[in-house]
Amino acid sequence: MNLLNVQSLYSFSFFLHFHSLGINKEQQQQEKIIKESGKDSNSIDLLRGVNEENMSKDAQTPVNTPLPKAYTIGIAGFSGMFGWLFTHPFEMWKNTVMTAPKGSSQKECLAKVWQRGPYRGLSTGLLRQAVYAPARLGCYPIFRDSLMAFKGTPDAAPTVGDRALAGALSGAFASVLTSPVEVCLVLQMTGASKQSLSRAALTVYSINGITGYWRGVSALASRAALVGVAQVAVHDQVLSVLRRRNLSYSQLHGAQPYGDNIVVNAASILTALFYSIVTMPVEVARVRMSADTSKQKYTGVCQTIGRVVREEGVLAVYDSFAPYFFRCATHTVVCFFTIEYITRMVKGWRAAPPNRE
Repeated sequence: MNLLNVQSLYSFSFFLHFHSLGINKEQQQQEKIIKESGKDSNSIDLLRGVNEENMSKDAQTPVNTPLPKAYTIGIAGFSGMFGWLFTHPFEMWKNTVMTAPKGSSQKECLAKVWQRGPYRGLSTGLLRQAVYAPARLGCYPIFRDSLMAFKGTPDAAPTVGDRALAGALSGAFASVLTSPVEVCLVLQMTGASKQSLSRAALTVYSINGITGYWRGVSALASRAALVGVAQVAVHDQVLSVLRRRNLSYSQLHGAQPYGDNIVVNAASILTALFYSIVTMPVEVARVRMSADTSKQKYTGVCQTIGRVVREEGVLAVYDSFAPYFFRCATHTVVCFFTIEYITRMVKGWRAAPPNRE
């Protein structure tokens, strides 16, 4: 299958940002462990070499100094939109499979996507990312800091559980804001005829009224919360393990460790696989509810999943797993890499000394 050769195998775009803020702290802890173990300075030098690209050659200030919120939100929004350029055809394929009649093959659905145009509804998808990514990123530190203040430890470092809960809340909140765009996007992708965003919005309003724009929001918020928990907790664990293994392997064999970009991308793909499996049933419910404009067949998340299982079988929930995984993996990798790359460039520019010529 040619899709397996796609090199650009998201979001949870805020997650990479807080990881970039924690690189220095994690490195200092690892150096302390190495010193206490009695190893020579070569091990520490090798560790620093992994992240030496994060330091400015012309300034003493680390490049990973936190950026202002405006920079962070702007980078997240652009990265989410850029990642969607690679993701949109997979999203359209996934939605077509989920809403196709029983017995339709994924190959037939893919052919239908190419017949309609793989970038049909792209402007709506980009609009969704322009709202969702900044909202998710902007709300995450607010929920995280409020949670730490509620626990009475505002100055303590948040645990993985704290980050996961903050990620779930911010993801659910952002999904409520983007629900009208999501509903119109599904209608554009699965409709029999091509229609603009304004036409899709009028169609939704004429059938269901103003509440139609938030039809399926419970499934959308549930999926966003699940992605928040799965992505944050799993990515945190996988990335930490891969970085430790990368360092220990290089020390054991005396080889140069892999660059951090490779490690981050590997962790992103593994994370996408995990949260694709976890969120697939809720995603099926979200798409079915958004596409059901009559409001007669699907009324809730649990009811939708139960009806699909009863009428089509348990495996029907995972019928569209391949396009869904490609969608998740593509956006995760491209979005995370873009955030990492732009963040390093901006931090390097801010840390560089002024030109005195």
